[in-house]
Amino acid sequence: MLLWILQLGLMMSSLAHSAPLQCEYPEIDQTGLIANAMFNVDLPQFGAVCFVARKVSSPGQVDPFHIKLELFQYGEKIYTLPEPEVPLLYGDDVAAVSFPKLGRDERKSIIILVRGITARAGEYMQPVIYLPENHGFKPDVDLSLKTEDLDTIAKVVSKVKQLLARRNGTHHQ
Repeated sequence: MLLWILQLGLMMSSLAHSAPLQCEYPEIDQTGLIANAMFNVDLPQFGAVCFVARKVSSPGQVDPFHIKLELFQYGEKIYTLPEPEVPLLYGDDVAAVSFPKLGRDERKSIIILVRGITARAGEYMQPVIYLPENHGFKPDVDLSLKTEDLDTIAKVVSKVKQLLARRNGTHHQ
C-alpha cells in the first residue's frame, strides 16, 4: 500500500511539473499577433502545436496587410500554412478558428473566419478552408468561395460537410 501511495505521489508531482503548453514558449515571435488567435491545439499531422495568426504587411497590394497562419512546436516555427491562390486572407481580424474532422480519417482540417471591412459593403466574414494533405494543409479555394455568405464557424462546418459529401459522392447525414 505504501508503494502505491509513493507511486501516486510521483505521478502527481510529474503532472505538476509537466512541459508548458505549446503557446507558452517565450521564443514565439509576438510581432503582429492577432488578439485571441493564438492557442494550443492537437493536430494529428503534427501533434501538440501552437496555432498563430498574425497580420503582416503586403507591399504593393490593394490591402496593406494580410493574415499569415503558422504552427509552432517547442517555440520553433514548424509550418506556415500556404496562402490561397486568391486573396482570401486579406482582412482586419480573425473572428473564429475551428479544427474539425471533415474526413473519414483522424486528421483535422482548419477553418478560419476572417473579418474585414470594406467601404462599399461594410463588415464581412470570409471563411478560409484548409484541408489536410500528406504533410500539412492545402487551402481549398472552391469550398472557401462557396461558403463566403456564412458568418459563423458552425454554419461553415455544416456547409463544408455537405459540399464534401457531394464532391466525394456520399450523402451527408
